[in-house]
Amino acid sequence: FILDGGHNPQCAEAVAGSVKKYFPDKNMTLIIGMLRDKDYVSALDLILACADRCCCLTPASHRALPGEELADIIRKKGIPAESFGSAEEAVQVCLAENRPVLAFGSLYMAGDVRRAHRKIYKKKLRRAAIAAREALSEEDRVKYSKAVCDKITELPEYKAAGTIFIYKWVKGEVKLDTLEAAAARDGKRLVYPLCITNTDMIAVEPGPGTDAWKGSGFQGIMEPDPDKGQVIDPADIDLVVAPCSSFDKACRRLGMGGGFYDRYLPKCVNSKVIAVAFETQRSEKIPTDQYDLPVGTVVTESRIYQYLSSTSKSD
Repeated sequence: FILDGGHNPQCAEAVAGSVKKYFPDKNMTLIIGMLRDKDYVSALDLILACADRCCCLTPASHRALPGEELADIIRKKGIPAESFGSAEEAVQVCLAENRPVLAFGSLYMAGDVRRAHRKIYKKKLRRAAIAAREALSEEDRVKYSKAVCDKITELPEYKAAGTIFIYKWVKGEVKLDTLEAAAARDGKRLVYPLCITNTDMIAVEPGPGTDAWKGSGFQGIMEPDPDKGQVIDPADIDLVVAPCSSFDKACRRLGMGGGFYDRYLPKCVNSKVIAVAFETQRSEKIPTDQYDLPVGTVVTESRIYQYLSSTSKSD
């Protein structure tokens, strides 16, 4: 997915040359929007050599050439073109097709395309990683989960922690029962998330007994009952073990889309953070927003990824 801010014939010529050089055998979809006061006819003649389909937008400017008018001009040149009401709609269609995409034509649309791409690409990565996770057999899920937990208990972050924030797993997530047992044996205090709104959560140390749990809470997750347990100040947490839908080698973590951990982790000012996942959930690169920070460590059944070196340790 290539985003270029070019908007005149000279830029179109340069971009077309680069596309021909680096993608000589690729048919590309073009997301394009242009201003009426630019030489868009000459620019189109050059840039359309890169594409066999166009998704047209109206840039956010009073000088914009309307997307439908642009699409009509392109169709008259013999190339299929469709107008979209927003960058998000155009990017959604393009990413669903798994084809190379070039966005070109105006800086007035570049920001919208970039934001839309990041948002939609995250959703695509999330779906793919969850599908890969769900495809694991139950036998492998149990075996790999134990391997993840065993690796965590050998880490210095675990050994130094007195209070550990972990989660109750659902569906295909890494099971942490082995870690729970080890923490109880090692005298660690375990606390768990309790969702208090659709965007925020707190940490609760559950009371003794099974009646200290609320059963199925937010989205079917077992949650501690705060009336039978103790709410914990996030500053008192030493280690957070967080689930994720996907991750990359640089320890960028992709959550489930609710943003609970993204909002809560900054409050854990004294915590180390470990994300857990299966190796099959790894993506090549997780796109990040300005305030997205990598976690310190990601542990899978076969590797330990650490942020500072962006490298991995394998068995």
